[in-house]
Amino acid sequence: MALALASVIYARMPRLYNASTLVSDETQEMTIAVGISSYLEREEDSKLDDPNVYAKILDSPDFIDAVCRIPVGCSTYGRHLEEQAGDARADAFERYFKHSEDRRARTVEISVFDRNPKVAALVADSAVALLEHRIRVKKNIVVAAQERHLDAECAKAHATADSARVAYAEYFDSHRDAVAPKVLAEIDRLKKAADQAYKEYSTLSQKHMRARLLMQQSEPSFTVIRRATVPHEPVSPQPFVVFGAALIIGLVVGWWANLLRHRIVLRDWHFSLGGWFSPWSITLLVWAAILVLIRLEGKLLYPLTEQFYTALALWVPALCITAFVTYTLMAKSTPTDTKQESNELVFNVLLALSIVMTPLYAWNVYQVVSQFSADDMLTNIRLLANEGAGQGILAYSVVINQLLLIVALWRYPQIATWKLVVVIAACLLNAMAIMEKGAIFYVFLICIFVMYERRIVKTHTIVAFVATALVGFYLFNLARQGEGSNYAENETFADFIAMYLASPAVAFSRLSADLTPQVGANTFEFFYAVFDKFGIGQFEVHQKLQDFVWVPMPTNVYTVMQPFFIDFGYAGVAFFGALYGIVFGSLYRCYRNGDGMARVLYTYAIYILVLQFYQDNFILSLSYIIQLVILSVFLVPIRRRIAL
Repeated sequence: MALALASVIYARMPRLYNASTLVSDETQEMTIAVGISSYLEREEDSKLDDPNVYAKILDSPDFIDAVCRIPVGCSTYGRHLEEQAGDARADAFERYFKHSEDRRARTVEISVFDRNPKVAALVADSAVALLEHRIRVKKNIVVAAQERHLDAECAKAHATADSARVAYAEYFDSHRDAVAPKVLAEIDRLKKAADQAYKEYSTLSQKHMRARLLMQQSEPSFTVIRRATVPHEPVSPQPFVVFGAALIIGLVVGWWANLLRHRIVLRDWHFSLGGWFSPWSITLLVWAAILVLIRLEGKLLYPLTEQFYTALALWVPALCITAFVTYTLMAKSTPTDTKQESNELVFNVLLALSIVMTPLYAWNVYQVVSQFSADDMLTNIRLLANEGAGQGILAYSVVINQLLLIVALWRYPQIATWKLVVVIAACLLNAMAIMEKGAIFYVFLICIFVMYERRIVKTHTIVAFVATALVGFYLFNLARQGEGSNYAENETFADFIAMYLASPAVAFSRLSADLTPQVGANTFEFFYAVFDKFGIGQFEVHQKLQDFVWVPMPTNVYTVMQPFFIDFGYAGVAFFGALYGIVFGSLYRCYRNGDGMARVLYTYAIYILVLQFYQDNFILSLSYIIQLVILSVFLVPIRRRIAL
C-alpha cells in the first residue's frame, strides 16, 4: 500500500528542472596586479572579489527585483513565478531561485528551479549577467572615488615637491662655496627633503595612473566556470527519495500496527516517562538548555532566525513522539539478571590490543607534530586530527577503547579494578592524542550514565558533573590556543559557552540548501564514500571538516539537523527526526528489558543524543558505529531477542 501510494504521489507531483551556473573570482589576481585591492581595503565596499559579497548581492532586495523583471516570453519572471507557485512573489522566489557559496573553492553556484527548463536556463544566465553588472558598478564607484582622491593628492604632492626642490636649489646656490658644518648639514637636509617629496609624488602618480587604467578595465569581475544549459532531466521529484521514504514509513506503520494489535488483544498497556536518560527526556532537556543559553548569550551571538525555530519545531516533536510511541508499544519484560555479560577471552584480547595500540597511536601523532614549533604543539595536534592524517590500523584503538569502557563500567566489580583504570586511561590518552574534547566528554558522560543507572550517583551529582565538565573543557580549550588560532579570540568563559554550546544553533540559521544534484549528498555521505572507494560510480564525497561560518565567532558545527535540512529541507528534518525516534525508542525498550547488546549500544547512544545540539553523530558516523556493533557481537553474547 505504501509503494502504491508513493507511485500515485510521484505521478502527480510536478516536475521541476534545475539550471545552474558556477562562477569564481579567479580574476582577483589580475585586480591585485593593477592595484585595486589596495584601494578597496580603504573603502566601505571592500573585498568585492569575494564569494560572500556575491551572495549578499544575490540576496539584496534590489537584485531580486531586477531578476523578477527579466523578460520571460510575454511576461516577466516575477509574474511567471507567481503563476507557477500560486504564492507571493517573495516566497516563490526563495523556493525557486537559490545560491550557495564555497569559501574554500571561492565559488558561487546559482541555481534556478522551474517547471519549464528553458525558463530555468534563461533566468540563471541572466542572473549572472546582472551580478556582473552590479559588481562592475560598485567597483567603478570605488575606483572613481579613489581616482578623484589621488588626483587631489597628486596636485598637493607636486606642489610640495616643487617647493622642496626650489628651496634646495636656492640654498645650494647661495652657499655653493661654504665649508661650515652647519651649512653643509642644512644642504644635506634640504636635498633629502626634496628627494623624499619627489619620491612621494612619483608613488602617487603611479597610483593615479593605475586608477585611470582601472576605469578603462574591461575584464569581467569573475570567471564563469560553468554556464547554464537547458536541462533535460527533472531534479524533482526524485524516485529514490519518494519510494525510499514510502517504504520506510510503510514498514514503520505496519510494525506499529502489529505492536498495537498485540496490546489490544492482550490488553497489556504500560505507560512510563522512561526516566532522565530516555530519548525524549534527553532531547527536551538538551534543547531547552540551549535555548536558555542563547537567550543569556544574546549579546555575543547573532539572533536566531525563523529557519532554526521551524526546523526545531519539527525535529523535537518528531523524535520525542515516535520514540515514546515505539517504546510504549514494544513488549515490556522484567530482566531476570541485571549483570552485564561478556566474553572474558574476547575482553582480555581487546584489552591487550588496547595496551599495545593506544601508546603507539599517541606516539605516531607526537612524532608528526614534534617536527614543528613546540610553542603550538597542542594546536598542531588538533590540526593534524582535522586534516584526517591516517594512523592505519592503530586508529581502531579508539573504537576498541570506547567499547571496552562501556562493558567494563557495566561489569565492575566483576572485573579487576586495574583493568577498568587501564581502559579509562587508554580512552583519555586517545583523546589527548588528538586534543579532542568530545572524546574526553564521552568518557565522563558514559561514566555518569552507568553510575546513575546502577544507583551509585543521584541527580544532583549529574548537575555537579555538568558544571565541572564545562569549567574543565574551558581550561582544556585554552590549552589548545596557538598563534592565529580561532580560540585565541574566545578567552572568556562566556565566549566559550557561546562558541561551543550556543553557536551551532545560530550557525544552522545561516544554512542554505545543497544544490548538488546527488541525492542526499550530506545525509548519505558514508554510503557515497564506500561506493567511491570501491569504484561503484562517481560520487561527490564531502569532507569531514566543514567550512567555518562567523556568528560572529567562528564555528563549523550546525546541530544534528544540518545534513537533513540542506539535503531535503524541512521535510527531511521531520522525517529523520522520526527515524531517530524509532531507532532510539526501540533501543531504549530493549535496554530496559535487560538485553545485553542493547545495553551496550544504548550507552553509546547517550553520547549521540546529548550532542544533538552540536552535530550529527549517528548517520554521519555510521562507519564508526558499524565497527562498534561488529566488536560488540563478539564481546557481548546475544541472549535476548526483541519481543513483538
